Amino acid sequence: MLMGIKNRDSDVGSEFVNLLSYNLKGVRPSGTAYSGVKFDNDGNLYVLRGTNNYGLLTAWLVKGSASSFYISRVIQSGSLNVDAGAGPIIMSTDRLYSIQRIFEGEQNATIDFEISSDVSGAPVLANGQIILTAEILGNRGTD
Repeated sequence: MLMGIKNRDSDVGSEFVNLLSYNLKGVRPSGTAYSGVKFDNDGNLYVLRGTNNYGLLTAWLVKGSASSFYISRVIQSGSLNVDAGAGPIIMSTDRLYSIQRIFEGEQNATIDFEISSDVSGAPVLANGQIILTAEILGNRGTD
């Protein structure tokens, strides 16, 4: 389920979407399956599902400058093939987090994200968990 709540940070005059829960699954019959997210410095959240192409999901920042915020992540399970880093890191450039699968079966990663207005990581202004799944169907997809 994709959900979001608009919040306002009066200190920096920004409005952003709080990340509550995203469960993203990229499935392909063969080849390479991808699943990921890109926190773009334009204030949008893009998703990577299936092929190696990003599509717009929602805005993470509705008003204000992305470079006023920092992102942190904690990997709860699995591992990432592309990892912008644990942070806090400034959102002045795109931040990518993704997994990929090249053999039949699934690969998963569960990541907790926090967005703050200070390099210390506090106060936390938005948070959420994103579950990534990349799956290759292989022979199972030919029934």
